[in-house]
Amino acid sequence: MTSYPIATAALELVLGADIGGTSTRIALATTSGEVVATATGGPGNPAAVGLSASVATVRDVVTEARKAAATRLDGSSDQPIVAATVGLAGVSTLDHETAARFRDEVFGPDHSYDVRLVSDFAVAYSSGTWHSHGLVTIAGTGSGAMEIRDGDQLARRDGWGWLLGDEGSGWWLGREAVRASLRELEHGTDPGPLTRSVLTTLGTTGAADTIAECYRRGPRELSVLARLVSDALPDPAAADILDRAAALVSRRLVDLADGRSDLAIVLAGSLVTGSGPLAEPVRHRLQEAGFAAVHEAGDGLAGALWLALTGRGGRTQADPGGDTGGPARQWSALLGSLGVCRGISPHHM
Repeated sequence: MTSYPIATAALELVLGADIGGTSTRIALATTSGEVVATATGGPGNPAAVGLSASVATVRDVVTEARKAAATRLDGSSDQPIVAATVGLAGVSTLDHETAARFRDEVFGPDHSYDVRLVSDFAVAYSSGTWHSHGLVTIAGTGSGAMEIRDGDQLARRDGWGWLLGDEGSGWWLGREAVRASLRELEHGTDPGPLTRSVLTTLGTTGAADTIAECYRRGPRELSVLARLVSDALPDPAAADILDRAAALVSRRLVDLADGRSDLAIVLAGSLVTGSGPLAEPVRHRLQEAGFAAVHEAGDGLAGALWLALTGRGGRTQADPGGDTGGPARQWSALLGSLGVCRGISPHHM
């Protein structure tokens, strides 16, 4: 992709970050919403890699993004950052001291702008809609739902991790696949498609060695079996698991809404987006519950940038006269600009 310099002497920038256990991604945009640089690095979630490793990775990626922005912005490296939003999985587990150390060591102890740490749920929500208030569910390896307003968590359902919850997640699907297989094996019935797939994948032949193999691998590895469930359709056991998973995921959102069917809902995670096995049944259940505005999450980096912009400029408010087209257009333009900057097709909702 050819990148052309933007001639400027006094542009202010906002920073968005999407940080997880797999990668660290940073983007810089002007306060008018034009993305000027992106950069990517390795895992940066302090809960996964430790605070010191997280700080080192994120700081390096921020530096890389600043250099890329300087090249684009007519060679100038003096463009100030005026706001930053960092989307961080597990942010609620950071105490005040740890969060402050993260901010100071990544952005410098004398940074003069606000650095806001928000959850991965918040950036997922803002990547799917411009509305400041609504509901989001993440259903992937883990699963949970939140009510979000302006990036803040108002209420939560599940997302407690594999040991305590994450019902309807990839891990849950994998566990239920094994449980259904064990029931068939213990009853002595002929193994169905799902059970045969589970045994083949685990390299086992009966109930006893299947149990032993699952405990040997550990509970988190059960998520690799999730894909077997949809692949086994129309096996009744697989269909039952998917139906129960869709019910669990949609029920959390209905519970959070508490009758407010006008709230926007954003679906995030591989199980409920695209051709994910729960995407259609969850949407169907939400439509039956009266929800009209159901969106699919896009790039979490765009969500982080939008929160940085709205936190600074209030762009989620309706235009004078009640026209809400302004912020909707600005949000769509931001997502399009990020796509162009990264050399991919823009994600418009």
